[in-house]
Amino acid sequence: MATSKAKTKSGKPRIPPLSIKNAKLVYRNFSGTAKKFNAKGLRNFHVLLEPEIAKSLEQDGWNIKWPKPRDDGEERNSTLKVRVRFDNFPPTIIMMTARGRSELDEETVSLLDTAEIENCDLKIVGSYNELETGWKGFTAYLSQLGVVLSENDIMSKYMDIKPNKKSIDEEDD
Repeated sequence: MATSKAKTKSGKPRIPPLSIKNAKLVYRNFSGTAKKFNAKGLRNFHVLLEPEIAKSLEQDGWNIKWPKPRDDGEERNSTLKVRVRFDNFPPTIIMMTARGRSELDEETVSLLDTAEIENCDLKIVGSYNELETGWKGFTAYLSQLGVVLSENDIMSKYMDIKPNKKSIDEEDD
């Protein structure tokens, strides 16, 4: 996972893409909803990291977040914030359910904000940035995401029921 010595045409450092299997996603905001720690329109999520992996990634230049321990002294997992953008290089996002495979786009990706994710694999690319605060490193952007949704027994029971062609409003009394 070491930073590549290659540089882009602009002279910025380049880093190989990062793949994470069986990822755990937290603070999901695929819809870009304005929240306490998120401006409206910014789509992102965080990936939980084991401490050893987080330290290695931080040494490579990734922007790792280290939360403060809880009051009881319990250590919390570090995270990597991953941005989701659909303008320049839209990510490929595949969702698997009992019904099959669906590709999500800018309009449908918000389904993942509340979905029960059973398994998740992703590929992240890094873009080098230097901020006025003095921080230098790689901002993570989603390149590929594969998600398998967990479906409970109630979801499975009603999965194959087709809606009536006539809507409830059109029914005669």
